[in-house]
Amino acid sequence: MIYFFKDDAAAQAQKPIGSIILYLERKEACALLKSMGLEVAESNIDYDTTKVSNGEKTLLDSCGELCNIIAGTFKTELCSLGYPEFIISPPSNFVNEVDDLPYNESVSVKHEMFVPIGEKEAIYIDVILPVF
Repeated sequence: MIYFFKDDAAAQAQKPIGSIILYLERKEACALLKSMGLEVAESNIDYDTTKVSNGEKTLLDSCGELCNIIAGTFKTELCSLGYPEFIISPPSNFVNEVDDLPYNESVSVKHEMFVPIGEKEAIYIDVILPVF
């Protein structure tokens, strides 16, 4: 997950204007991240648990990097279209649960995209951003 902030003050106050949330299935995440050249310690991953092992720290870091790439590209494209500059946060990683995160309560629309891998919808991307 990456937050979008209007400015430094909003970032310091943890008052986001929006976010990008990337959902990945573990097995598909490993294949995708490896194909992108990102590090994955696949032999140390337990696909049937909600707990994060030491080996999965690398997987989560690479998932965060992928989310950062997507958010950075999204920001660049919006700015090239004339939208105001905004700040993106470092990625936050979660396994199966997302706890008590700040969000912009005034935003009522969420855009969801999915990317199939094989026959499975393995990647979901939620974009929450107000109209500027």
